Amino acid sequence: MTRFRILIWFSILTLGSSDLGGHPAWGIGVDAQNRIYFADLFHFGQGSVWEFIPGQSLTPIYKDFHAHNVQVLTDGSLFTAHGESPYFGIRRSPSGKVDTLIRSPDYARFFGGNCSIAPDGRIYFAVDRAVWEARQDQPPRKVSKDALTWNNTIYTAPDGYIYIPDIDEGNGRLIRIDPQSGQSTLLADSLITLRPEGWDRSQDILLGMTQGPDQAIYIAEWAGQRIIRVGPDGVVSTYYRSSSGWAPTGIAFDNEIALILEAGTGLQKGPRILSRNPSGQIEVLLEDPLSWKAPTPVPEHNNPSDQPRYLFWLIGFSGLILLLYILFRRR
Repeated sequence: MTRFRILIWFSILTLGSSDLGGHPAWGIGVDAQNRIYFADLFHFGQGSVWEFIPGQSLTPIYKDFHAHNVQVLTDGSLFTAHGESPYFGIRRSPSGKVDTLIRSPDYARFFGGNCSIAPDGRIYFAVDRAVWEARQDQPPRKVSKDALTWNNTIYTAPDGYIYIPDIDEGNGRLIRIDPQSGQSTLLADSLITLRPEGWDRSQDILLGMTQGPDQAIYIAEWAGQRIIRVGPDGVVSTYYRSSSGWAPTGIAFDNEIALILEAGTGLQKGPRILSRNPSGQIEVLLEDPLSWKAPTPVPEHNNPSDQPRYLFWLIGFSGLILLLYILFRRR
């Protein structure tokens, strides 16, 4: 019966309603060199993972790879996982070396579609209404004590806790779990925006999360087309709201600058990436991966900083020509 429910869950997540037509990826991260990594389910077969250096380059580092999430680790490594069977989680070092950390054809042992790696290297995943610690050579260890209702993302924060958005029949709760004791703490509820047409199980969901520099938890909410901020004091507020036709799916912070991953609400465009500074100013960094073009380099002779050097050279050369002309005329 449990596996039957999971198959239904996969069908909803993969197929969605006729309007949504699937589901977007929510993973985005940034390293110390300002290289942005993000997951994309819209291009290259089953999906892709990209490396984006704003204003310089955009490179698909994995193609035909069904990744929902990506994480940049403290050493600059990139963690991601394949969300279709066979499920596997991999770590890519800054030098490009790739190691497979966990692999299983059985979602009950490791589900790559809903997983996260903790600062200590432990990998956690959520399935069967619970959170589990994945172990390659042993059965997974059940971490959570309280049953979840409906969940499709998981986040392991630098503070060591596991954060879970439990959709809970359209209510939307944020739960913090201690991975050692399994104790759950409800941080916020009523996070999902109620729409006039009622709750849609496939669309009105909570997606990517991160912990900001202010220690607040930021989480993307699809129905309300917004990023929710849940402060350390439990106060819930709207941090960002997408423009018409777009909805946020994930968020990461580059110091005080928020990087927001979005998809078109009909999943016909995107993903796109925006930055938001502390004053609320928004800049679109990437509109669509396949339409992005590298900036045309400024020719060296048109570089304003080089103009004085070329001007002096031109004056000197002209003076030499004039001197030679005068000497020639005297002869």
